[in-house]
Amino acid sequence: MVLGGAALAVSANQCELAERTVWGAVKAYRQGGWQAVKVRHGHRPRGAGRALNSNQEREVQRLIRDHVPDQLKMNYALWTRPAVGELIARRFAIHLAVRAVGEYLKRWGFTPQRPLKKAYEQNPAAVDKWVNEEYPKIAVFYLPSYSPELNPDELLNADLKQRVTKAAPPRTKMALTRTAFGALHSIKKQPDRVENYFGQKHVAYAA
Repeated sequence: MVLGGAALAVSANQCELAERTVWGAVKAYRQGGWQAVKVRHGHRPRGAGRALNSNQEREVQRLIRDHVPDQLKMNYALWTRPAVGELIARRFAIHLAVRAVGEYLKRWGFTPQRPLKKAYEQNPAAVDKWVNEEYPKIAVFYLPSYSPELNPDELLNADLKQRVTKAAPPRTKMALTRTAFGALHSIKKQPDRVENYFGQKHVAYAA
């Protein structure tokens, strides 16, 4: 990411590494290519050291499947690893690293591209009829006043704000601009992430 032009802070944040670790890897690469970059692997038996028991895992899966973060009074637009980590901390007072949360989500079958299950009450025939017949009739309508939750752009804004505020605090306007553009560039390269915005109940009409 750094070699491609992304800011060091943005790259470190996205890769969940310390800035000094990323910068050390960049310097080593510039001096001797990938062979000069030291990589340390850690291995342990599958399932060893899990922080959540089976009942807690099932509870977290149910909450993720049946709710969006704002329904649980959480300040997130989508279920991200930090959001799930906060949910676990609130529910069970167990604090997990973001990477550990990602491992749980992967194990449970949640991916950025595909939710585990659709809502049980959804009627596929009714959804298809609305998408193909009803929505085209209203697609040129303006949103009602003072209803930002109906605007899909607000989900992008929330995602961008979350990424920017997680990065190292910029000290100048130019630094803030670089961080914001770096975050937007990262989102742009993740079309599935953008598609998931439309899984939110208030903007699903535009999916």
